[in-house]
Amino acid sequence: MRSIYIGDHTVLATTKLGAKIYVDSRDISIAPHLMMEGDWEPAVTNCMVTFLQRHKGCLFIDVGANVGWYTLLAAHFGAAHVCTFEPNPRLAELLRKTISVNGLRERVTLTEAACGAETTKARFIVDPSENGGGHTASATPQQALGAALDGAPQLCDVVRLDDAVKARHLSKGNKLTPIIMKVDVEGFEAHVLAGAPEIMVFEPILFIEHNDGDAEMIRGLQSKGYSIRHVQRTGHPSKVLTLDEAVLVPFADTLLCVPHGVDT
Repeated sequence: MRSIYIGDHTVLATTKLGAKIYVDSRDISIAPHLMMEGDWEPAVTNCMVTFLQRHKGCLFIDVGANVGWYTLLAAHFGAAHVCTFEPNPRLAELLRKTISVNGLRERVTLTEAACGAETTKARFIVDPSENGGGHTASATPQQALGAALDGAPQLCDVVRLDDAVKARHLSKGNKLTPIIMKVDVEGFEAHVLAGAPEIMVFEPILFIEHNDGDAEMIRGLQSKGYSIRHVQRTGHPSKVLTLDEAVLVPFADTLLCVPHGVDT
């Protein structure tokens, strides 16, 4: 895979899909894999590709897009449209360039914001060497902040997914179904779903990063008829998990949450 440093801590890399992707050269979490292998999280990627191929023409929602690996993946494998959300200004800048250089501006809508249960502002903490780990620190800027990882934190917008997606893609006569949604927001996954009750009516297929404290979110999904599986290192989903089994999935691994009637 070819990568080239173009200055200002920016590298243009080529993915295994043949797409181009901009990354930050200071990052030691995701960027090295994209620069050297053109790939990221191969197990989750392989599992997601299976669902994208089965549901061509879907609406793909990427919450916590980072530099846009899954956004590119969805576009490559036939999503009709991708709604992608990234609150980190640096990563959003890189993602905006990636969307443009790959000719995807008509198929990808980038919102530079976090997603939550309500429209508000939040403190955003980020370490440029760990682009995979930025997170919102509080629901409102007035709340206690805690220690910043890289100097002064930044304020970011927080939007409800229903508000950001519904008007364009879920209105009557303009429905894109099914919906596949990836949520990786460092422990705020439940807040994202709380801001998406109308989207959840469409029973999206969910790829959700597992974090401590997910039990109530998992229980709520199970009550709606979702089966919860662990995306294993092979890229295959596990058997259906009970709540007790699901909360024991390794931290930061991915849970595949599939509505009733959808094949896995």
